[in-house]
Amino acid sequence: MLSLVQNQNDAVTILRKVYEGAFTDPLLLTGPDGVGKSYSIRVLTRMLFCRGTQTEECKCPHCMQLKEGIHPDFYIVSPEAGKDLGVEAIRNLISNVASYPLIAKYQVVL
Repeated sequence: MLSLVQNQNDAVTILRKVYEGAFTDPLLLTGPDGVGKSYSIRVLTRMLFCRGTQTEECKCPHCMQLKEGIHPDFYIVSPEAGKDLGVEAIRNLISNVASYPLIAKYQVVL
């Protein structure tokens, strides 16, 4: 599925290592808006969580929850328009990820 990520060869190399378990440290993707950071993490998350066909059309419970935006081990943290990410949002995130994943093998924060 990482073949869907275009023009980001260095990032894809690192993401493959994460998928293979060879890179286990926290990962922070940086760069200008529109280069595919969010998309790349979403693709990697589907690969890590999927228990089905590992394709875009997969209907396994993990993939369906990710598509619906309701997977309990995938967190999206973003600031309100025109504001910085608030302290409360970070506190909530820390509280959520302080325990083990609920149904997947990992927790992923975007």
